[in-house]
Amino acid sequence: MTTKLIDKNNDLYIKYGIAIFALVILVGIIIFKLDKAKNAAEISYNETKEKYIDQVYQNYYSKSYENAERENHVSNQVAIEISDISKIFSLEVLCINDVEFIVENPKENTDNITAWIEVPGHGIMIVNLQESEFIVDAERHYVIARVPRPKLDINQYGIDADKINELLWKDDFWNGSIKNGESMTQRHLAEANRLLKEDFRTNQSYLKAAEASANVLITNLIKKVNKDIPDLKVVVEFIE
Repeated sequence: MTTKLIDKNNDLYIKYGIAIFALVILVGIIIFKLDKAKNAAEISYNETKEKYIDQVYQNYYSKSYENAERENHVSNQVAIEISDISKIFSLEVLCINDVEFIVENPKENTDNITAWIEVPGHGIMIVNLQESEFIVDAERHYVIARVPRPKLDINQYGIDADKINELLWKDDFWNGSIKNGESMTQRHLAEANRLLKEDFRTNQSYLKAAEASANVLITNLIKKVNKDIPDLKVVVEFIE
């Protein structure tokens, strides 16, 4: 009887021991999982914090760069003075001189006169800057001057009367008269005047030389007025 009671108590102790052991293991597992969850949360928090800090830095850097770029561009802008240049009505770009030879043979007149005459003339090619267009890029220090092609200034054109040279004059002794000679001379001068004026207006050599001169003069004029901008670039374009 006593032996059975002892065995029964032993079984009870064993069950209690197993239950306590199981409880300890369960508590350990719970603590382990809580610790693991805590570590995971810390890792997630650290990653989020680093990502946020990096994003804030990038945003700040971008804004700072944009501000610096904008300020830099503003500092490059300059005041390019063109207004006074555009008021010039007549910019003289080329002075030209030429000579026309007028030859008249006896068959070309009723007085049987032979006349050869040398007639020099002069003119000035001009550009009207009031009819020009100036495109200004203050940021890149750039000017495009679109100007009319040079043309003859009719007010500064003329025949050099004191330099007219009579190369040959021959008539019949009995036939010549002062009146006929004067009339022929006036006709010769009128023809020389027409030929000289046409040559000044249409001769490609004169026109190209006038454009080349205008290019240099206009470029230098714009740069001289804006001498505080040493890197100023000027382009001259000719328009019809």
